Amino acid sequence: MSVCKCGVESPENVAFCPACGAALNATEGNAQAQAAGTAAQAQAGAAQADPQDVSANKTMAIISYLGILVLVPLLTGLHKTSAFTKYHMNQALLLIIPNIAWGIVYSILTVILVFIPVVGGLLITLLSLVWLNYPIFAIIGILNANNGVMKPLPFFDKFLKFTILK
Repeated sequence: MSVCKCGVESPENVAFCPACGAALNATEGNAQAQAAGTAAQAQAGAAQADPQDVSANKTMAIISYLGILVLVPLLTGLHKTSAFTKYHMNQALLLIIPNIAWGIVYSILTVILVFIPVVGGLLITLLSLVWLNYPIFAIIGILNANNGVMKPLPFFDKFLKFTILK
C-alpha cells in the first residue's frame, strides 16, 4: 500500500491517488513539479481532477458545452461515474438554462419593440448582444475541459454557487 501526501492509502499498482489525483511513487523532482502544478491550479481556483478520469472523459466534458449536445453525456449517465464530466456538465447547464430563458424573454420583447419605429430597432439590436455571452463562456469552458482542470467560469463562482446534477 502507498500513502499519498493527502493521507489516502492506495494499492501499489496505482499510479495516481484516487482522492486527490497526485502522482504516487514519484521521484523527488517529479514530486516537486507535481506540487508546483497543484499550487498553480489552487491559485487559479481550479479543483484537482483525477488524471485517469480526465483522459477517459475529456471529450464528453467538451461536448457538454455545445448547446443541446449536453444531452449526450447526460443521457449516457456519465455524470454518475465521472466527477470531471459532472463538473463541466453542471457549468454547461448553468450556462444553457439562462440562455434559453433569455431566448423566451428576447422573443417577447422583440414582438413588442418591433412596433416602435427607430428606438425599437435599436433596442432589439442592443438586446441581441446578450447572446454573445454564451459562445464566450462556452469557449472558456471548453478550454478548461481540454486542459483537464475543473475551474469555474468567470462570475460563476460568485453568482452561481449551486449545482444542477448532484
